[in-house]
Amino acid sequence: MKTKFFLTVFVALTLVATLGWSAGSALASPVCDSAFVTQSGSVITVKPTGVDDTANIQCAFDAAVASGPGVSVRLKSGTFHTAQIVVNNFQGKFTGAGAKNTVIVNLPNLNVNTDEIFFRNFPSASNPWPTVFAFVNGNFVISDLSIQIAGDKPTTGWYYFGFKFEELCHAITVIGKQADVRVERVLVEGEPMEDSVYGYNVLNGILFAGTGYPVIPISGSFEVYDSTFRQMASGSPVAHTSHANVVIGNNIFEDVFFGMDGGDFADSSFEFSHNSVEAIIGLDLYNVYFAEDVRSSLLVKNNIFRGIIGLALEQTFGVGNQCLIQGNNVQGVTDIGIYLGPGIQGCTVIGGANKTNVLDLGTDNVLVGVNNMGTGVSPFIQHFLKPNK
Repeated sequence: MKTKFFLTVFVALTLVATLGWSAGSALASPVCDSAFVTQSGSVITVKPTGVDDTANIQCAFDAAVASGPGVSVRLKSGTFHTAQIVVNNFQGKFTGAGAKNTVIVNLPNLNVNTDEIFFRNFPSASNPWPTVFAFVNGNFVISDLSIQIAGDKPTTGWYYFGFKFEELCHAITVIGKQADVRVERVLVEGEPMEDSVYGYNVLNGILFAGTGYPVIPISGSFEVYDSTFRQMASGSPVAHTSHANVVIGNNIFEDVFFGMDGGDFADSSFEFSHNSVEAIIGLDLYNVYFAEDVRSSLLVKNNIFRGIIGLALEQTFGVGNQCLIQGNNVQGVTDIGIYLGPGIQGCTVIGGANKTNVLDLGTDNVLVGVNNMGTGVSPFIQHFLKPNK
């Protein structure tokens, strides 16, 4: 286990369901209020009530799942207030009228399970997670809406390893064995929060992760395009994948600790491209449950990084990996533009703008058109980049 405190986002917080494999039932299906929930053909439309919209949103998703593949849940313009929503095996679209027009806000003081092992089972009415939307498996699109996490302490509090957290863990989490998800034109935004590990009231924007203990990787696809993540610990973390395709492209990450973090890739492809990232660490990848990444491809290209560290690859490469880091602009990074850890081998780095600093501690990596920083490590990165134990 790594000693870095910031791994709490990924290990102790986005660990989420990685302690078990027992699927709970969805939240109790209420009766839809016909004044606010209507269906026309394959589209279920939900209008805001101005108060608590949880029952209507949950009912719309339950009806969509019961109807079978191809049914959309569409939120009209306005502000929706909701507690936790759980959706199992959704096969459709979840859309709004635009990120500026359809706004989802969490209700205050969300009740969550305080049991140390509440992540052992999937979320349900009897096992409420600190998550606004939890999708278990499925094949769906999320687009044209925003999720605003409000409140200095948005939950009643939950415990992990003896520590109490009152932040939300996720705005959206996608978990299970198999999921194919596309996210487009979505805004996820938190708020500053005192006494938070990272200073924000939400830890993760949208998480895509395998589950189980020992971990059962998630397969499928996770694509995030043209979306914005602000004021949170990690924007779009990805963890524990097998035979998965991940593309994070053309997004904006502002005022976040990580633009994205995660890791543990097997037989998977990962692309992080054309993103604008303002973060303490723009992109940080590492192993937690997998000893090494195997038979996977990693492409990081044409991103603009601003902050302290641009890109940190800390995982261990096993057999059959491909790695290309190309054309990234790290001129706005104050410490290290690109860090290649001791476990990185055979990665090609091609310089981006005028100044691309690379700290290469790996083996057989090819550096072209960059400033090789050698083996020197600055005081800042010494604090974070510590060896595994």
